[in-house]
Amino acid sequence: MAGAAPQMDTSKLKEKADQAVSRHNFPYAMEMYQQILSLDPNDVESRKALRAVALRHQQETGAGGFSVLAKNIMSFVKIMLPSKDYDKKMQECEKYLAQDPSNYKVSIKLGLAALAAGYNETAAWIFEDISTRIKPNDVPALRNLQQACRLTGEIQKALDINRKILQLVPSDRDASQALRDLSAVSMSTKIEAAGTASAERGKAARQIAKDDVEYSLKSRRISELRSIEEVKQVIEYTLQDIEKRPEDVQLRVKLGDLYVRMQEWVKAKETYEEARKLAPAQYSISMHVQDVDIKKVQTDLANARSAYEKNTSDQQARNAYSKLYDQFLETRLKYFVDREKNLPTDIKIAYELGNIFYELAERKKQLTGKFQDDMLDQAIARYQRTVKDPGVRQQSQLKLGICFFRKAQYDLAIRQFTEAIDSLEFMNDTKKELLYHRAKTYEAMGDKEMAKKDLVTIYEVDIDYRDVAQIMKNM
Repeated sequence: MAGAAPQMDTSKLKEKADQAVSRHNFPYAMEMYQQILSLDPNDVESRKALRAVALRHQQETGAGGFSVLAKNIMSFVKIMLPSKDYDKKMQECEKYLAQDPSNYKVSIKLGLAALAAGYNETAAWIFEDISTRIKPNDVPALRNLQQACRLTGEIQKALDINRKILQLVPSDRDASQALRDLSAVSMSTKIEAAGTASAERGKAARQIAKDDVEYSLKSRRISELRSIEEVKQVIEYTLQDIEKRPEDVQLRVKLGDLYVRMQEWVKAKETYEEARKLAPAQYSISMHVQDVDIKKVQTDLANARSAYEKNTSDQQARNAYSKLYDQFLETRLKYFVDREKNLPTDIKIAYELGNIFYELAERKKQLTGKFQDDMLDQAIARYQRTVKDPGVRQQSQLKLGICFFRKAQYDLAIRQFTEAIDSLEFMNDTKKELLYHRAKTYEAMGDKEMAKKDLVTIYEVDIDYRDVAQIMKNM
């Protein structure tokens, strides 16, 4: 069987791949990983690393989807055709996925070829990647994942997957039958291990009930855990799972997330670092490490602010809050500059970095009495990119307009405010804020009539908005 192929020594190729990743030579790194997989198709960690590098390369180049299909239509057609040369099929799939790492159809073909070849651990990872990253909760991928887990002997995980399928498709007869079959296998194993005596059978039954509680907790999102006790229990379950699957990167990331929920910053960072050692090419894990520092400072800042607000005359509390606020800005700036360097096409990162420079400009104004053009220019550069994204377009235009206003570039500010206002059909808080800042800009330009017109528009729907009523009274 293909799945029993002997492992080859690929350590030198892995060294070359890791070096290429560190130099951002992603095409060469992918070539090395593909060579590794041609020698050892069941090397799951190298396959994970290959996918992570492909995703980073795609984020930098912006290629993928239809553009890749157009250039590789014959390869795609060949992949879709049936073949019994499973190893070759897997190699063809990986060559395609190196260019389009989130292609659902090619990923499914890759997983099916791995199953047919007997590379069950590889198949399990591929279908788990599909059902969590590429197409979350995809039922066909979950069915194949359940089969792969059953073949690798992970009966409990296969049971969990079947329960998930039934949550998604309650009327699924195949999943219902599979759940009964797997439950019988699981119960039989537990009862056999416990012995045939009635007391031991009762122990096995209690274990099954305990497993149901464990499944209920583990299947929830971390944000859905209601109490510290539940979080601690899931931490215990996750630690047990890590003992069984020490190479599972996602388990360590989950454990790190749980420690963050507990605000156990040292443990969280150590756990993410362990995950990063297992998958050095996955930059998303580095972001988790960075987030620990950001969230720790953010928590300290919130506590300092609370202490200061209780006694605003306490100069020591004020200084502590001010110092932590500066540290919070500096920490975010450091890490988001690094993220932009590694993921230059990520709009969310660009928008957040724009916000950081925007806040830094305001902070410099507090300290020096004036806005610094370099900070405003850095914010403008990011917002000029993010205005193209529908999800943050109006907020980007608002802040872009404010930045231009602060640089006394009033015509540019008016243009941004007006475009955003015209795109909003109904009045909401964003539109009120845009109208308010456009009014302030008209006022700075000496056009009181246009300023008053915008203020009246706000006043008609919200008499208490900011200082609109007072401004109109003085005009």
